[in-house]
This record gives sequence, C-alpha cells and structure tokens, in this order.
Amino acid sequence: MLKLQFRDRRRESVWLVDKTFTIGKASSNSLMIDDESVQDFHVEIRNENDNVAIVNTAGSTSLLLNGKPVPISSPLNARDVITIGDVELELVDPKTLARQKKSDSTTNFTNGWSIYSSASWLEQNRFLIEKKIIIGRDASCDITLPLEHLSRNHLSLEIRNNQLFLKDLDSSNGTYLNGKKINEAIVNSGDKIKIDVLTFEVHGPAKQLDPNKTIIRMAPSPDKTENPKKTPTKKTQKPTAQKPGKIKPAKKPLSSKGKQDWISGQDQISNQKKSYTGKIILSIMLITVVAVLTLTIMKL
Repeated sequence: MLKLQFRDRRRESVWLVDKTFTIGKASSNSLMIDDESVQDFHVEIRNENDNVAIVNTAGSTSLLLNGKPVPISSPLNARDVITIGDVELELVDPKTLARQKKSDSTTNFTNGWSIYSSASWLEQNRFLIEKKIIIGRDASCDITLPLEHLSRNHLSLEIRNNQLFLKDLDSSNGTYLNGKKINEAIVNSGDKIKIDVLTFEVHGPAKQLDPNKTIIRMAPSPDKTENPKKTPTKKTQKPTAQKPGKIKPAKKPLSSKGKQDWISGQDQISNQKKSYTGKIILSIMLITVVAVLTLTIMKL
C-alpha cells in the first residue's frame, strides 16, 4: 500500500486506502488542499487490485505526473511526483523506505562526508554528501525538511579538495555552526549544524596517514627491557665528606687472626720510635757488659 505525502512536508502523509481517492479544494474530498491553484474536484487516484492509476477528472492542464501533463489517466508507481496546480505530492512505498533505512544503517559512512540527526520523526536520519547538496523546505532541494522556520533553500554543503564547506543561502532565520550564526565556513567532523529546531552532526571520512611523512618512534628506556628479570647489584657506600685539614689515614688490619685492634698510622710511627730506642739501650747495655768483662779479665 502506498502513501501520498507533500514534498514540502507541510502536512502529514496520507495512506491511499480508498479504492477511489479524490483530491481537490472541496471539503468532501479524501484529501482537501486549500490552495487557489487547486480546483474543487481536481483529480482521482483509483486503486484496483493493487493497480494504482491517476485520473484527470477536471480535465485540467495543471495536472502533471513527473513533469508531464496527464490527458485522461496514467498508471502510478512509488516515487512518482504529482503536481496539482502549485502543490507537489509524492507517492511513497513504506516498505521501500524501511529497506532503505536498513541499508543506511549497514552502509559504511567512514569513507565520505555525511550528516546525522537523532530526531525520531525523520524518515531518514543519515544523509550522504556527494559533491554538493542543498537543504531546505522546497521540494526541489536534495534534502527537504518540514520545518516551519526553514527557508525554501536554506543552506548548501559542498565538498571541495576533500574539505566540507557550509554556506547559508540568505535564509530568513540563519544557520548555526557549533552555536554560532555563520554565513560561510569550513566544517569539520564532529561539528554541529543547527537549522530551526533540528541539529545535524557532521561525520567526516576516516583520517589516513600521509605516506610521505616520517614517523619517529621513541626508543624504550634502558630499564624497560623485554625480559624483566633484574640482576642483583652490590650496594656501594657513598664516601663521607671529610673536613679540610684532617686527613684520616686508611686502616690496615694486622695478621693476628682478627684478634688485634686496628692500628692507625700515628700508632705505627710511635711503635717504630719505641723499637728504635729499645735497640739503642740494648746496644749500650751490651757494650757496658763487654767493657766490664774486659776490665775484669785484665785485672786477673
């Protein structure tokens, strides 16, 4: 079953339930359009065994199907555009829209620019940007939104040299980028575009490394090795600072099985003096003894 919706989203879409669906200015029509360019009973849409056709009941030259006049009747298909006076209607197949949404959800958008909105009332939440798109209320826009304060041609998004450019098309209520009203600006991935009450988030292509750039990696620190085993190290005592003028001689142990005390250099000098004095005294005593013995022998 098909639905009929206004391309400018001025009103809600309507299911084509009746076998004969009438459109015109009169209130008795299945769809009443209060517009001066529309006649009281302008057109009929007939549905017989899922074969849908449009009939020019008023014989009006202002009835067009996909831009071409409808003389008497013509078959209808999904995505056909019906022009009645100044009003444009579009036939929509909800099943096709559901498949399109599912396809959009599985599409990889990382290779290009796109905009996304979390608004639940949108039939499509993500839009891919190819070269240039125009957003507005007019049915001829690439993205048509049913917003009261949106201009017919509100803004454009254009890709130039892999960058995305935003331009406000002299809209009545302005375009806001990250909270600031702008006329023209370069847009980056993650930026927020607000128009009326709707906010879009910009998604850019995944950044790739420049093959011409040199990549410098820091070498790991010496203590961060692949094998974390640590070898035991001997602790060395830090030399103690000595006061100037007081040189402390090194201590040497005596070979007495560790039973003797440490002897300083000054003690060694004192002991050497005592040993030398003792030798002199011993020599004098020996000389005295020899002299006494010699005198005794001579008296005998």
